[in-house]
Amino acid sequence: MVLYSELQDGNNDVVKDIPNADDFNYYRTDWGEAAAIIGNGTSRLEFSITQIPSHIITYGCNGIHRNYHPITHPYPDYVVAVDKGMVNEIRRGIHSDPNLCFPLSRLLVPEDNDCWEPAECNPNRPRMNAGMAAMRFAINHGKTQLFCFGFDFLLTTPHQAVSNIFDGSLNYGPETRANHADTPGRLHFLNWLTTKHPDVSFIFVFPENSGVYTLFSTNTLYCTYSNIPW
Repeated sequence: MVLYSELQDGNNDVVKDIPNADDFNYYRTDWGEAAAIIGNGTSRLEFSITQIPSHIITYGCNGIHRNYHPITHPYPDYVVAVDKGMVNEIRRGIHSDPNLCFPLSRLLVPEDNDCWEPAECNPNRPRMNAGMAAMRFAINHGKTQLFCFGFDFLLTTPHQAVSNIFDGSLNYGPETRANHADTPGRLHFLNWLTTKHPDVSFIFVFPENSGVYTLFSTNTLYCTYSNIPW
């Protein structure tokens, strides 16, 4: 994996190669409570969330609830949704048998004011994306080590950066779909959030040989699926 500086006019200078798993103790020795934040970028299709250790709490986003089954696939622990269409879909359920639907007690929806980026970060207050909302819930729950999957807006390949596993399905239309023009703003918000929480480690996990934009915050780390340090 190669890391790049934050997106600026399409010019990306190589910063460094990704650290090996053995290097993580150099950055932080006390990992604290861990959580997995599961975005829906297609890069995570190369990794099964069933491989996440059972002691790590999982926070999924939006359409991931469609994969839930109480016996065969009881993941994730929580689903975070921001857009009203998706919130309503989860609350209604997608099965005639409510016992097969994702439990509403594990649905997390931000308060109305928290569905938009903070004015401190962006005075225009664009809509919050579910992945970032999931990070904030995990931090509020006391998690200090966040393993983040499927955050593809960090990838330097334009079509990959806006990919979504559920693209084109119900509640994943053009009105909510991210585009490449959104990437600088999303990077800015993520950099703001990670800087606001210096005691939290944000570990972004991607496939081998991915090009990734780096953030300025020193508590942001990167690894590949083959060297996740858990």
